Amino acid sequence: MRIFRHLWDGLCISRGYETQCERSGQAAVSRVHPTQKPVDLMTWCIEQARVPKGGLILDPYMGGGSTGISAVRSGHPFIGVECEPQYFEAACRRIKHAQDTLGPPAP
Repeated sequence: MRIFRHLWDGLCISRGYETQCERSGQAAVSRVHPTQKPVDLMTWCIEQARVPKGGLILDPYMGGGSTGISAVRSGHPFIGVECEPQYFEAACRRIKHAQDTLGPPAP
């Protein structure tokens, strides 16, 4: 059995793009998808799947792009599919930001 421990801060119901989710006694959390997964959880999933170095990660339901960010940070190529334009654009921005933060890949 493998367990990932994470403090869940609740489901956000979006009225539009980029929802602010209130946390009791804390600052609001910004999400781009109502069921957005934590990047750390998706990184853990990639590790548990034992994807070989440079192995392609495919997310057929990309949503907010958490799996793509995890793939980029782990050095994996990534393909994401999302049918909702607002979520696709948000995921692309988030993944691009992760790429820009890491800089160019090592030769």
